Amino acid sequence: MKLFLEQGTRAAKRIAPAACEAKDLGNGCWVKYAPRAFPPDVEAQLFKSLQTDIDWQERPVVVMGRRVLQPRLVAYQASSPAFSYTYSRVTVVPEAWHPTVESIKRCVESIVGESFNSCLLNYYRDGNDHLSWHSDNEPLYGPNPTIGMVACEDKVYACL
Repeated sequence: MKLFLEQGTRAAKRIAPAACEAKDLGNGCWVKYAPRAFPPDVEAQLFKSLQTDIDWQERPVVVMGRRVLQPRLVAYQASSPAFSYTYSRVTVVPEAWHPTVESIKRCVESIVGESFNSCLLNYYRDGNDHLSWHSDNEPLYGPNPTIGMVACEDKVYACL
């Protein structure tokens, strides 16, 4: 099987399927890991597109009763506006899929055999940006959601 990466209306670029490792963590939890889902040149192109083409925002959230800015840049995209959700007392309405994010989504779906309906992108600018421990327990995603995470150039940028 081959995966196709599309960038807007440009010709599709064929990439080899990623080698995928699976590990059962018990209690119905498992991890699939594909350390080289994209060749380095494609990864660099994707990362550049994400850096420059996404409408990154520094959103306020409420943490321990205080309103603060998230220590990272974020963007939220989904298949439908119905996938709005609330976390840290902030309601987030999704934007439509950006072509680069949608291409990455399709690749991840091919690797893991799951479908994703939304993507919270996180951009960590430097060593001060971070994501604290949390649970992804928003009712929108049901009791046992599948979470896809993609890291590019040693920076995690997309959780599907």
